[in-house]
Amino acid sequence: MYVAPSSRNIVVEMHLSKDERQKLIALAGGKDAADSVVDRVHMVLWRGEGRPVSEIAAALGTTPATVYRWLARYEQSGINGLTGSRSTGRPRSVPEPVRSRIIALTRSSPPAESGLSRWSSRAMARYLKCEGIEVSHNFIAELWRDHGLKLHRQGEF
Repeated sequence: MYVAPSSRNIVVEMHLSKDERQKLIALAGGKDAADSVVDRVHMVLWRGEGRPVSEIAAALGTTPATVYRWLARYEQSGINGLTGSRSTGRPRSVPEPVRSRIIALTRSSPPAESGLSRWSSRAMARYLKCEGIEVSHNFIAELWRDHGLKLHRQGEF
C-alpha cells in the first residue's frame, strides 16, 4: 500500500505480491522496454523490498518527488500506470512550415549571389534571416540529422 508523503518523516510501505513482482520483472527484462519504464519498474520493485525513497532516487539519478509520483501511479493504475504515460517533451518551438522550408532549401543549391557551392548550417541560418526566419545553426544541423541529410557527403548540387 502506498501513502503519499505529507511530511519528511512519514513511513511509506509498499507490499508486492509474488505475481506482481514477477510481472514487473518480466516488464523490466523485456527487450522492447524503454529505459524510462525500466527505471519506473525498479522504483516499485526496490520500494517493495523496503529500500528508502532517497536511496532509490539517488540510484536512478532522479529526485524523491519523482519516485513518489511513480509509486503513486503504480498504486493507482498498476503496471499500466508505469507504461501508459509518455512525456511528449517540450513543445516544438519552430513550426512545421519553417521546418519544411529549411528542408526544401537544403535540397536545392544556394542562390548564385551567395557565392556558396553548398549549404552549411551557419550559411543557411544567415540566409533564413533575410527571409525573416530566425533559427540557430544548431537547430538546422539537428533537423538535417533527423532527416538523414548529410550535405558533407553530397558534394556540389
